[in-house]
Amino acid sequence: MPDLPRYIVGIDPGLMTGWAVIRRNDDDTLTVIDSAELDMYQFGERLTDFLDVNKDDAAEIQIVVERFLITEKTARNSQAPWSLMVIGVADWLVYQMWGEPDRITRQGPAEAKTLITNVILRRAKTWHKGGAGHANDAIRHAVYRYAKLGLRNMWDT
Repeated sequence: MPDLPRYIVGIDPGLMTGWAVIRRNDDDTLTVIDSAELDMYQFGERLTDFLDVNKDDAAEIQIVVERFLITEKTARNSQAPWSLMVIGVADWLVYQMWGEPDRITRQGPAEAKTLITNVILRRAKTWHKGGAGHANDAIRHAVYRYAKLGLRNMWDT
């Protein structure tokens, strides 16, 4: 198995942003260290604090954010720029801390939901109780990233 990061930060950007920090344990189980639904300013503060505390552990951390594309449908439904603003905040803060412009992995919303269902989140003991589902979507992105990196069956425990 490839060398996996100790932590993955999952971000589900939006007016209410899902936030999750997942730790891979030595036995390849996963633990939710932090999960929440935050407004853009709370998100910026939470990511700043996380990066500051972990600034020397960059090799142990990956950050994954849900990709957001503006389509004709997006333009018809809403002009709210929240998702793009949150992604910009994340890009800037990560660049400021680590000086690497491409440190954030982007994943499509359907990619994570196809493999990492609500049943899987509960089996993996990573379910976030409460909120509108944004924290669980952030957790889903982090768990999916671990799966893409080679960690398998982490929900069989």
